[in-house]
Amino acid sequence: MKIGDHDHRFPVSSDFDLETLTIWDSKESEFSSGLEFSHAFDETVNDLDWTSTDSRDAHSILAVGFSHRVVLLGQQRMTYFDQEWAWRIITEIDTLQ
Repeated sequence: MKIGDHDHRFPVSSDFDLETLTIWDSKESEFSSGLEFSHAFDETVNDLDWTSTDSRDAHSILAVGFSHRVVLLGQQRMTYFDQEWAWRIITEIDTLQ
């Protein structure tokens, strides 16, 4: 599964059972490998959907869909001086409740 947003970032499932999600920045530089996020989920990813904030700097938001829940990831302001991911899990929505 591969899907891109308007900023040329591509989340890619990196294993065959579709449980590990990675987000890459296609504009990598000498300061960055391009890998912005990696997370192994405990179930199969069924769907990915992009949106963005309505502000001037338009931060991306990624919804990761599973059988009975949705995980929202938000883009953070990234610095090249620390090892934090450029993306963070914002919230999880249980669709059975």
